[in-house]
Amino acid sequence: MAAEAERQVNFLFPTVIRTVILPDAAAINARLMPAITDLRARVPGDVPDSWSCTLYTTFNTAHDLHQQPGFEEVTAHIEREANLFARDLGLDLGNKPLAVQGSWINIYGPGHSQEVHVHSNSLVSAVYYAKAPEGVPGLMVHSPFGEQMLAPKVVEPTPATMLFDEVPAIEGEIILFRSWTRHSVRPNNVPGERISIAFNLD
Repeated sequence: MAAEAERQVNFLFPTVIRTVILPDAAAINARLMPAITDLRARVPGDVPDSWSCTLYTTFNTAHDLHQQPGFEEVTAHIEREANLFARDLGLDLGNKPLAVQGSWINIYGPGHSQEVHVHSNSLVSAVYYAKAPEGVPGLMVHSPFGEQMLAPKVVEPTPATMLFDEVPAIEGEIILFRSWTRHSVRPNNVPGERISIAFNLD
């Protein structure tokens, strides 16, 4: 009988997603939400011309939340977790730890969504959920190869064949990813608002 061939599958270029639920998230959000409410009352939302979606965002109008009163606590958590993430990925940051360079609020009401995009000119990006009622959309993560090749039908989606997957939205959770990661938010089909803060770090 002929010897059985040795076969092995190697995952060489994974898209790595880190999730962290803060243990004191309820208290953090209780302190954070008044700052968000105040900002929303003062700062108009302005969707960039390059976006083809509808939502309240301060991407154009307040891109520096990490420097504004009320956002210091969550920013400190983001910077700590981003540096731990970078360490675990083996990134060589030298003597300069990752620091937040930009941050903004995204609020998705009923019907709101965001198209597939990446965060240019940063190393690590993060999303923090200040409010995530049951049923709101999570973070849709897309394969970097999905538009580059044929996509035949598969028997069952696996990490080797999936073109996208969704990381659920959970209040008090941080999601970290390399900034080149393609991601989106599907339409919100529930009455509640999904309130997140996005961060770019380098």
